Amino acid sequence: MLAVLGGLADVERDLIRTRTSEGRIRAIRQGKKWDVLVA
Repeated sequence: MLAVLGGLADVERDLIRTRTSEGRIRAIRQGKKWDVLVA
């Protein structure tokens, strides 16, 4: 049971990472800029 939930979490994490990177690429192409402090 925990293995199944762990597998679903991995898939969801990959989907979120993909969507986030696509959104960042799209924003850069549109010329949007944002200030991000990286610790």
